[in-house]
Amino acid sequence: MNYARPVVGLRTINSGPTFPGDQPNDGGLGNEYTTWKFLREQPGLNIPLVKEMKRFTDPEDPIQFTLISRAPGVELASIWYTLSPEQKSGYRDQLVNVLKQLRQYTSPSPQKINGDKLDDGVLICRTIHPPTCFKIGSTDEEWLEDLSETMRAGISAQYGDSQDEGLVEKKLQEMKDNFPSGAPYTLTHGDLNLTNIIVKDDKIQAIIDWEQSGYCPWWAERYLSKVAGGAYMNELFEGVWEKVQPEISDSAFALIIEKIVPVRKALSRARVWHDHQRHGFLRPPFCKCKPIGGIIRAQFLEPFTHTVADWRNQSEPDTMDWIVNVRDPKVDEKCDQSTPTPKPSPASAPWFATEVPPGKKE
Repeated sequence: MNYARPVVGLRTINSGPTFPGDQPNDGGLGNEYTTWKFLREQPGLNIPLVKEMKRFTDPEDPIQFTLISRAPGVELASIWYTLSPEQKSGYRDQLVNVLKQLRQYTSPSPQKINGDKLDDGVLICRTIHPPTCFKIGSTDEEWLEDLSETMRAGISAQYGDSQDEGLVEKKLQEMKDNFPSGAPYTLTHGDLNLTNIIVKDDKIQAIIDWEQSGYCPWWAERYLSKVAGGAYMNELFEGVWEKVQPEISDSAFALIIEKIVPVRKALSRARVWHDHQRHGFLRPPFCKCKPIGGIIRAQFLEPFTHTVADWRNQSEPDTMDWIVNVRDPKVDEKCDQSTPTPKPSPASAPWFATEVPPGKKE
């Protein structure tokens, strides 16, 4: 069962001509199918995609099952370092062609292909899989307003944990006023990296993993290609965007990034906690001294509870309490009762109990 594995990439399940994708109904697999179907139905489109994708469950079913044909070849990431300059240039040219075709589809507002709201994989709490903590609002103003309290907490942290509401509001408004417009909203892959490009014989065979796709701000794909990757990503996109958007040079786009960075910095500095207690794939406890039995893909199913520290009073919730309380009295007898059960500390507790965003004080 793929949904019981900590693996997101469905292509890893087997090595046959097709492979099954079964996972919790978090919207990701459904969004990938909807986008794939839309692109396959467009006349004259030449974006490389997997040939077949069949759904065997209803959209409301708790577990989604999809059969996907396997694209021949390997991930571009696995061979990039072996390629000659000419081969790399060839892949860049193919990527330019893909992006030009993709970006011809636009929408008056940010949304998924089916009209649902987009998960915010651009500015905040970016995960490897939807759903995310926030949705992208239908306007720039709505988007930033939804993020405002987290931004306030981050601004406070940037200014020495300031409780000066006047200062915080002033800086918040400056960021909002300077934020780049998202229109036109263009069809975006959302996770276009070397692991999601399948190649063979110097040709892109398929672009895969469209879970985060949708009509995003016009700058989102280009922005993510610059900030979400490493050296290989920088090399892959070298000169690509100047051909896709010749009207916007790299130096001009750098000015756009400068308007986004303050928002991202504020969001990353905020003290935020994600409550995983209500996620359904926690293993039961072993005994009193082992209150956590493990985790099975608990980051999926539904969005995290996104809790922001009260920056006005500099108070922080005790994020460890629920871990102690998940013990089942029925299994306590398996444990040596003479052994005290210490409260988990950040050093010993599992990762999902101690998620600490950048900027949190130890």
